[in-house]
Amino acid sequence: MSVLFAEAIVKICRSNKKTFKSYELVVSGLGVLSVPFVLACITLFFAFGSLPFLLIPSLNDPSAFIFLIASIILGLTLHEFSHIVVLANWGVKDISIGISISGIWGGFVRADINKETYSKIQLPFYSSGLGSNLLLFLLFLPFVNFSPYLHIISIANFWLLIINAIPAPLLDGGKIFEATFRYMNLEKYMEAISIGILLLWFIIIILRFLIS
Repeated sequence: MSVLFAEAIVKICRSNKKTFKSYELVVSGLGVLSVPFVLACITLFFAFGSLPFLLIPSLNDPSAFIFLIASIILGLTLHEFSHIVVLANWGVKDISIGISISGIWGGFVRADINKETYSKIQLPFYSSGLGSNLLLFLLFLPFVNFSPYLHIISIANFWLLIINAIPAPLLDGGKIFEATFRYMNLEKYMEAISIGILLLWFIIIILRFLIS
């Protein structure tokens, strides 16, 4: 079933190449930006110790909770769909999609791909999923003043970003972080920058503790 579902998406993509190539460019670009965006959000949280109301869902009734679950499913589905779009655009075959319940929980996409092709599509592949979540976050953020339910879509995708865009091993953010530094020929600085980010967070936390 997972293979048939992936094949159906591939057929749709290949029958509308220009549309889905444009989609890939948009979500991949947003995905690359999602890593510094999330790092900035975490830094601000450590600095101020609170979250804006825009990022906290209002779950005052059962319907809102159900909508939150539906929003998470929507975000995860579009995330994996975006991965498949990239593979389809690059002519990759034997694609399957599934859900992992061991190790890191969540969806996954598998494909028969050689090392040369993987090195070319690593950045757009991993960034596309995060980019789709950032896109939903931005699209539905303005609904905070018009529709609390639609605004939940934005919040759910923001937290999916926070979970998956951190530049840590096994997460999409870590893969993007690695690929970006490799493409820029700055791999030797990657570890130093990672340590620098952690050190910055540590200093901010210590300063907040001392000030308070």
